[in-house]
Amino acid sequence: MLTEEFSKFWEIYDSSFPEDEKRDIQTQRKLLSNNKYKIIPYYNNGQMVGFVALWMLGDIVFLEHLAIKKEFRGRGYGTKILKDIKKKFPGKVVLEVEPPKDETTIRRIKFYKKAGFHFNEHHYVQPPLGRRKKPVPLKIMSYPKPVPKEKFDHLVRYISQLPTAPRGGGL
Repeated sequence: MLTEEFSKFWEIYDSSFPEDEKRDIQTQRKLLSNNKYKIIPYYNNGQMVGFVALWMLGDIVFLEHLAIKKEFRGRGYGTKILKDIKKKFPGKVVLEVEPPKDETTIRRIKFYKKAGFHFNEHHYVQPPLGRRKKPVPLKIMSYPKPVPKEKFDHLVRYISQLPTAPRGGGL
């Protein structure tokens, strides 16, 4: 990812997620050298409208972050991006969402359900994404099927071992 493109990505990333659900800029830059990690930007008329940041975990794609630039939200870009991701990675796709607790989180879950994702009730806590970050209770949604409990535990162990400074001891 070129420096200018990374800057545009960072602007969207940094403004789209709560502090404990995102990495610092140095760690995020370092992840770009990991061949299992990919940032896929999406454009409209030459302007970055959003991105997905994902991990290739064998037969599973862990969609860690999906964000649309504020002025482009509500225009169908998220739906188009999810459709593209499901086409590019036709196997299993999983992602994290905040538990349904208010209008925004409920609307977000409905959005993913409409795209074919299943809400898994199993307990999940996102490991800290930085040295001063806290773990975050989240839920996992999966496509094209729900994740059975016995496979869910394996998935969580896999996610918790992804290379970040606090989880994996460095990059």
